[in-house]
Amino acid sequence: MSILPPAKRLDGLKKLSQVSKANKLENSKPDHVLIESLTKEASKILSTTPSDSVHGPYAPYRYVEVEYQDKNGVVISQGFEVVVHTAYGKLFEGTRIIDSSDEIARYIFGNILGYDSYYQCPVIVIRDGKNRVVDLIRYRPTAPNGYELPKYFQKKSIDKPLNRGKYFLYPFQIEIKRLIEKNSFVFFGEGLKNALNALINSVPFVSIESTSNAENPKLIEYIDDLYRKGIKVYGALDGDAAGKDAFIKINKKLKHKIINTIDFDSGVDFTEYMKKDSKWI
Repeated sequence: MSILPPAKRLDGLKKLSQVSKANKLENSKPDHVLIESLTKEASKILSTTPSDSVHGPYAPYRYVEVEYQDKNGVVISQGFEVVVHTAYGKLFEGTRIIDSSDEIARYIFGNILGYDSYYQCPVIVIRDGKNRVVDLIRYRPTAPNGYELPKYFQKKSIDKPLNRGKYFLYPFQIEIKRLIEKNSFVFFGEGLKNALNALINSVPFVSIESTSNAENPKLIEYIDDLYRKGIKVYGALDGDAAGKDAFIKINKKLKHKIINTIDFDSGVDFTEYMKKDSKWI
């Protein structure tokens, strides 16, 4: 015969629930306090570079003179390239960034891209429309304890403003808005990596970050507003099934339909597209 637990046990569960709720409230802090903490952490991260026990810290990038040769080895032109440290190689899909400049790279590594020596990975600093730090995202972190971490390791929700605060719309929005005004066109796609690669190449790119964010009403309204202002908007969703699905959802919401520049059967993202096909420049 089964015996029911005494009522006080059920009462105990209720108290535990109340304690959990109280702890949650205790952990929530005002946005300005969270932003101040994130800003301090970002400052440390931006001043950290890859290093080893033999050589010490390395420069995150170099701006070097290069020679371009034809198939016969004859020098046909000369120029300069940004060459990033190998620690950032996966983020930029290689170490050479041909269409950037020393000024742009200095800005990126001074304000947006840092390094975490504990997780041994690049860290992307996310700011809102008022240039305040609202998130820190570690890219492909390595956990010292062997646990598998997500590709984009964001701050916990209790350690940053809700939805990154009311002044956040998309990554690098201050810089991208300037590029949009200068070029009068913009790509609308996914992925934080794609957004950063576009930025270091001075290409205006509005990122929804994840395909799950494809129907974000604020972003949809923003894109429609760009159209009304005469800005040309091109789709740049990844060339796969998930990208196609997100593109369909976006177009259903937009008042002005867009065309995707990447073939959905190609299997490439916008970073690869920029490297392989530059006819759009």
